[in-house]
Amino acid sequence: MDFSLSHEQKVFSESIKKFADKEFSSGALKRAHTDSFPWEVAQKMSEFGLLGITIDPKYGGLGGSLLDAIIAIQAVASVCPRSADVVQAGNFGAIRTFAEFATEEQKSRFLPQLLAGRSIMSVGMTEPEAGSAVTELRTKAVADGDGFRVSGSKIFSTHSTDADVFLIYVQFGHNVGGIGSVLVERGMEGFEIGTKSRFMSGETWSQLYFNDCYIGPENILLAEGGFKKQISGFNIERLGNASRALSVGRYAYNIAREHALTRKQFGRLICEFQGLQWKFVEMD
Repeated sequence: MDFSLSHEQKVFSESIKKFADKEFSSGALKRAHTDSFPWEVAQKMSEFGLLGITIDPKYGGLGGSLLDAIIAIQAVASVCPRSADVVQAGNFGAIRTFAEFATEEQKSRFLPQLLAGRSIMSVGMTEPEAGSAVTELRTKAVADGDGFRVSGSKIFSTHSTDADVFLIYVQFGHNVGGIGSVLVERGMEGFEIGTKSRFMSGETWSQLYFNDCYIGPENILLAEGGFKKQISGFNIERLGNASRALSVGRYAYNIAREHALTRKQFGRLICEFQGLQWKFVEMD
């Protein structure tokens, strides 16, 4: 099987690399150590068409392939890894699940801002007691008229400190068959965003608290029985995560290689020392 990129894909990658070199090479280190989401980067990504690459053009996307989105992540990460986070968030994870299962009304309400780089969506899945065992959810959605009252909490939600809308996994009934998801908007009564905490990577997150937060029928994404649909999105999510990890590793390798080719110690370039050469061979 030939895994080489086609001519069109190579041109696509090169055009993104040139764009990233121009817009994001300056300030890459500072950007990597900034807590808040880089909105100025997101808006430039939107203008260049790198948000919603796989989403239908009628909703503001490009209608491209998953491989197109992966190529975009890797091309941007070769210049600025933090900016590549924006591409990943704009194509994988919560936004992809949303775009696949949302109603027409929900898409028209949320996608324009998300794809313009003026809003970001966070997924609330992991819980203090259940961890990432999604089948053990304790966040409940209890029927109240046409809507539901949500109670519970979530932790470790990426982009939760900056998001305007949250895709929250909830238990409508019992066991796996009762699991679905709702859309919670920042500022809703009964919804509280906790103080910032930090992942080992340096990125921040906030615990999410739901205290009888009312969710109207217009904000139900997947009702009871939606578990298999929403969890299937994680197969796609792994592509984005793997691409992102590979891209950051390659970026770090290139920085280390450049340093080894220019740094001198004991009157010699450090790349001439066999011990370092072994390390680079193992990384290559």
